[in-house]
Amino acid sequence: RYWALVGQFRVSYPGLTDEVVRQLIDAGGDPLLVFNAAHIFSMVLYDAGDSERARAMAHSAIEPGRRAGPITHTVALRHAAALDTLNGDTDPARAAVAEAIRVARDEGLTPHVFCGVDVAAALAARRHDPETAAVLLAAAAHHAGSGVQSSAHHACRLEARTALDAFAGDLTAAQRHGENMTIDELVTYTLDTLT
Repeated sequence: RYWALVGQFRVSYPGLTDEVVRQLIDAGGDPLLVFNAAHIFSMVLYDAGDSERARAMAHSAIEPGRRAGPITHTVALRHAAALDTLNGDTDPARAAVAEAIRVARDEGLTPHVFCGVDVAAALAARRHDPETAAVLLAAAAHHAGSGVQSSAHHACRLEARTALDAFAGDLTAAQRHGENMTIDELVTYTLDTLT
């Protein structure tokens, strides 16, 4: 119900959310407050189908997210990466998700690693590399399924899964490889796929 109300507000007052977030940023507001406003409105914009504004809002959340701490920094990076991936802007997506995974690894934020893996799997699928996507999805599923996901992360996972389902070849070896990875191996493998 909350998200429906926020979405309804967003549709009714299209310029207000951008203006509020811009004022918070311009005023040098509390980084956590700025991150939360930008991140939440980015998710609402994406769910409402306004992907370009969602991406812009997601990118505006990165710096305040970094200043607010490693959790918010990781969330901001991986959300921006997911939106960039879904919009076909793969170079900044690769850079952002790699940074998110490194921060998550270094700070022990394992659930955030799995969301990054979902984005990396979608990037692999977009490169027409189903073996890599299969390894990544199998490893993530083996360890935790997925992290805390927004609808954009879920869409990345579905995009990768759909590419695997459409692939005519045998991905059994790739899936077994992923299932046998430790979390540290998964992080290393994922970061290698993003370079």
